[in-house]
Parts: sequence; C-alpha cells; structure tokens
Amino acid sequence: MNRLTLKAKIYFMLGLLIAGFSAGAITGLQQISSRATRDAEFAARRIKLEDDVRVMQLTFKKQVQAWKDILLRGSDPESLKEYEAEFLKLDAEVQKEGQELKEIATDPHHAAGRCIPDRPCRTWKAVQRRSRQIQTLTRAQLPRRRRGCKGKGPARNRRRGPDRRKRN
Repeated sequence: MNRLTLKAKIYFMLGLLIAGFSAGAITGLQQISSRATRDAEFAARRIKLEDDVRVMQLTFKKQVQAWKDILLRGSDPESLKEYEAEFLKLDAEVQKEGQELKEIATDPHHAAGRCIPDRPCRTWKAVQRRSRQIQTLTRAQLPRRRRGCKGKGPARNRRRGPDRRKRN
C-alpha cells in the first residue's frame, strides 16, 4: 500500500466504500423481500381464517333458523322429525367447523391463530350446552303457540290517552 500513489489510494478506498454499500443494499433488499413474502403468507392465512369464520357463522345462522322452524312449525310429528334432522345435521357441521377453527386458534406455529381470543370459544360452549339441553326436550315440553296471537302487543282497538271514549 506504500507504493500506491494518493490518487490510487483514494480510488481503492472509494471502491471499498462502494462495495460495502452494495453488499449492505443487497442484504437489505433480501431481508425486505423475505419479510414481504412472510407478510403475504400471513395475509393469505388470515383471509382464509376469516372466510372459515364467516362460513361457520352462516352455518350457525342456518342452525338457528332450523331451531326456529322446530319451535314454530314442529307441531306436526312429521314436520318435527324433518326440522329436527335438519337441526342436527347443521349442528354437526357447526361442531366440525368450530373444531377446525379451534385447532387453528390453538396452534402456536400458525400465525393467524395467535390473534384469536378465547372468549368466543367459551361463549360457544355455553350455546352448545343450551342446544343439547333443548334437544332433550320432548314434544310435550316444547312451548306452544297461542292461537290467534300475532305478537303485535296490545289490542289495536283500545284507545290511548286522556280521551278514551268512543268517537262518533
């Protein structure tokens, strides 16, 4: 290095500086690329998880509708069997979907599962318990609809307010 002129030493140092910056830039770009890939995978898993939750929610709404059908239209034994079969089929689907989501939620290696709170699982267990209790009811124990009751509150012909007399 002693034999080199000042101009050669400056060029040599400038070359080392450019090589160092280039190596740093390449390393930084590789890190950004790997981070972007991880983020894209996380987003894809998260979207799939949200879709699975929506499917489970829709199935649960169908199950609730089947339960309402049992209550409202299950007075006939044939209808009761039909609606009960539909309710039990949807219950099995909700159970399966819920178990799959629970496995994802409790998997420590699944990034999308780390952000699911435990409270909905506890709430779902309470709904499940109540559903099982209701399923064990016999037809005689089911609530009956009153005939002629349309559920519209007080009679419509009753007057309200200070003047309750019949008007001509």
